[in-house]
Amino acid sequence: YNEFVTQVDTTTVKSYDFESFKAAFGVKDYKYQNIHVVAEKNNVFTKLDDIIINSVVNNNYFKRVKELTNKNLDRTDSVYVQNLAQLDSLRKVYMTVLVEEAKKQSSGTSIDLGGKNEVSKESELFNNIRKINSDLKELTEEKSKKYEVINVISNFQPIGYKVKGITKNYISLLGIAGAFLTILILLLIKLNTYLDNYKKE
Repeated sequence: YNEFVTQVDTTTVKSYDFESFKAAFGVKDYKYQNIHVVAEKNNVFTKLDDIIINSVVNNNYFKRVKELTNKNLDRTDSVYVQNLAQLDSLRKVYMTVLVEEAKKQSSGTSIDLGGKNEVSKESELFNNIRKINSDLKELTEEKSKKYEVINVISNFQPIGYKVKGITKNYISLLGIAGAFLTILILLLIKLNTYLDNYKKE
């Protein structure tokens, strides 16, 4: 929500409070998903990795999103590389012109009143090259995150662990349910005996 607030104007923020944002936020909007599995056997978890991933990767919607995202990233990458090549060529031409002008100036006395402008053009060119290199680096990081539908950060453990705690352990729950049922049956038998004795009196 904080990221959303910083990206939109104040009028939108006033009309869109946190509760509305939370209501519109779906399961697929989360950046990270945690999957917990409870099983009777503790050695089935490695088999689940591929099944869960394939169920998402082979989904037509996600395939299309991945395809379009990859095309856009590749297109942006090629545009950056072309711009970088053009700027590099421009820099070479500019440096050649500067060398030629320096040769002309060395042959005679001249006063350059526009020298500051040349320095600013040169620094502007350098800043553009640096910005494109920085954008290319960011794009590479984005590609590494978005080239696959799912990026698995951590797989399931090969061997699971026992669920601890009375409320989470099925054996404990069955034991408690069995004890409760036994007490209930004993109470019903006692009630039945009491009612039989009451009838006889």
